[in-house]
Amino acid sequence: MGDSMTKKHHLLLYSLLGVCLVIAVGFAIAAQRGKRQYARALEDAYRGTLLSSMTQMEQLRLNIDKAMLSQDEGQSAALISRIGSDAAAVQSGLSALPLSHIAMADAVKLCNQLSDYAAALLSQADAALTPEDAQLLEQLSHACAQLQQALQSAGISKIPEKSSCASRPLC
Repeated sequence: MGDSMTKKHHLLLYSLLGVCLVIAVGFAIAAQRGKRQYARALEDAYRGTLLSSMTQMEQLRLNIDKAMLSQDEGQSAALISRIGSDAAAVQSGLSALPLSHIAMADAVKLCNQLSDYAAALLSQADAALTPEDAQLLEQLSHACAQLQQALQSAGISKIPEKSSCASRPLC
């Protein structure tokens, strides 16, 4: 009788351990799927931010070109103000990306300079652009176009196909 009870206890214990093992495996599979979904969502967010920044960079360049062509002081002031805010938006977007390509650093630096230059132009008493200002804006527009091309060629390929949050402590 004692021997049959021990067999029943062992059978019950093994059955319970088997069920626990199946549940643990189920949780592990669900966690892995969740991790993949979060990694995909993060990757999509990075791509969206990069594409948005590239679009804003194009808008920034167009606003610089418009400011150079504008003859109206009020319109020039509005465009220069927009240049400053667009530059800050591009800088913010690119700073949020985990990319280390040289084009990213150059673009952030250029946007910082554009934002500062726009603020300096707006603080001048007369809103008319001097020939020196127009020449500098033309150079900045050309730099924007070059950086935009560099971002397009470097950007999408530099976002990791599989985000490695395990290697980044604050992910």
